Amino acid sequence: MKKQEPGFAGAWQTLVRTGLDPTCSGNATLTPSNYVPGGDDVALPEPSAFDMTLLDRLPELKTLGPQADLLLRETLGRGGMGEVRGAHQPSLNRDVAVKRLHDVRPMTIKALLREARLLGRLGHPNIVSVHALACDEEGAPMLVMKRVEGRRWDELMRSRGEAETTPLERHLTILRDVCKAVQFAHAQGVVHRDIKPGNVLVGEFGEVVLVDWGIAARIDEASKGMALGTPAYMAPEMVRGEGVSPLNDVYLLGSTLHRVLTGRPRHAGGNVEELLAAAHASEPAAYDASIPADLGRIANRATARNPSERYASVAEFVQALDQYEAHQSSRQLAATAETQAADFAARCDRHEDPALGELGQQARFAFVQALEAWPENTAARQGLVAHLARHIPVTLAAGHAHDAAVLVDLYVRWGGTDRALVDRVAAAVRREEALARLGKQMDLSVSAGWRMAYLGFYTGSALGAGGLAVVSIRMGWVPLDHRIGFAASAAAALMLSSLAVIGRGKLKTIANKRLVWTLILTGWMVFIHRAMAYYLDVPLEVTMTFDILLLALASALAALMLNLRLFAVTVLLLALVLGSVLVPALSLEIATFSLGAVGLVLMAVFAPWLRHRSR
Repeated sequence: MKKQEPGFAGAWQTLVRTGLDPTCSGNATLTPSNYVPGGDDVALPEPSAFDMTLLDRLPELKTLGPQADLLLRETLGRGGMGEVRGAHQPSLNRDVAVKRLHDVRPMTIKALLREARLLGRLGHPNIVSVHALACDEEGAPMLVMKRVEGRRWDELMRSRGEAETTPLERHLTILRDVCKAVQFAHAQGVVHRDIKPGNVLVGEFGEVVLVDWGIAARIDEASKGMALGTPAYMAPEMVRGEGVSPLNDVYLLGSTLHRVLTGRPRHAGGNVEELLAAAHASEPAAYDASIPADLGRIANRATARNPSERYASVAEFVQALDQYEAHQSSRQLAATAETQAADFAARCDRHEDPALGELGQQARFAFVQALEAWPENTAARQGLVAHLARHIPVTLAAGHAHDAAVLVDLYVRWGGTDRALVDRVAAAVRREEALARLGKQMDLSVSAGWRMAYLGFYTGSALGAGGLAVVSIRMGWVPLDHRIGFAASAAAALMLSSLAVIGRGKLKTIANKRLVWTLILTGWMVFIHRAMAYYLDVPLEVTMTFDILLLALASALAALMLNLRLFAVTVLLLALVLGSVLVPALSLEIATFSLGAVGLVLMAVFAPWLRHRSR
């Protein structure tokens, strides 16, 4: 055995002098009675005035207490100083638990009274509640407590070599409930000092209760240098009998976690001396690969030999357990994501696979969830980056550049370094945005109402003015020569130009601008053509036929620039050209009708966009 420090050696020598059996179970609790072989020497702190009052009133409790209303039954447990018996209380028709002393001495009486007083102020769902303090027939005090129907936690745990029947998650839930009880006790200034699975009852409905507060003490209470607690679980400073501290309980919670993980107590030894030596040394435990590494680190930190290296409070210990659960959930999500990502990778060459996109999204979502739960999950980060490196090209190939850009942001955020892939997506997004802008510029639903009004005014004006001119000429009111055609074309070009200037705010898109400018330019081309024909003295019938041909050419260009449906105007005008050539005498009427027909056909072509017009 390693050489021990004076504090430990002194504690052990005291135990030996008491005649304590050195082979006693390490799960048994060392109490003050182990240090007094038979006398009434009290090794507890001096009793308070309240304790002294209770001592003086013990004879009165025999008559005032509820012992006459208790029917004692089976023994539920036995400790160093007393035993817990089941009992029935007929007046309230309920079962209770009664803690009695089997070693009745002033010292043990005071210890039980201290336990009663401490428990009386700890009302918490996870702490056994006290109903009453009474005396038995011999005048010895007994503590009447709530009876918890259930099993001791250590009975639910595996023993060495036995199969585990309770899931680890359930044990961690029980441990958290124990932590709640301990946190509450610490807030009330009380340290349990004997936390272990054997002192935890688990009810049939999942309730968890921390019991046996026999050696509990107030924080910073003076100590007599005695090793109190369960050797298989206790902290080094408890072996030396140093002052009471919440860090004692933090160590004991870590020891309990060790038992959950391994099925064995924290300290091993063949007798009490070896157990106390192991507790005093408190070497870090080496956990095998079957035990989650995070939980092993939590248990070792909580049971650090130096109290300053432990978790500073039970709350920090619980926070570490919560982080482990988040990490565990993250690992499970990452494992699911890896399976989905592998399936996705196997199908990547099947671009027509309808399930490919959904499978890629599922894997990405699972990886992201894993990283949100635990950003330091290296496996999830690496898996996500590798998956995105495959998912992004597939998304690009499907023509979804913006979706690929979202994936690239995620890729870079979690450590992706393929610059060529990033640049490729950026170029695709620029192309897609350029096409989107062009599509909006060519959207014929924009300003569709204004365009129809413009065309309607043009059509009405062309048919009205042209019809009036035809009637005037055929009635002989005005002569049929180049001057009237020259003036009419000039008026039409000015009208179209003026309307465009007035409604320029509506010309929001390239499509509208191309249409209006085509009409305006056609009007001025007709004007120029007629001016040249007048100057060159070209026959009027030929001039009007070429006017229609100019309109046909303009409509063909508009169809190529805007919408192929406009070729309907071109076909109509070419038919009118043919009619003008075949029947020159009607060229005036045909030319006039062609101007109005252009407007009518244009309105018919653009009418469907009125239903989807946008401002």
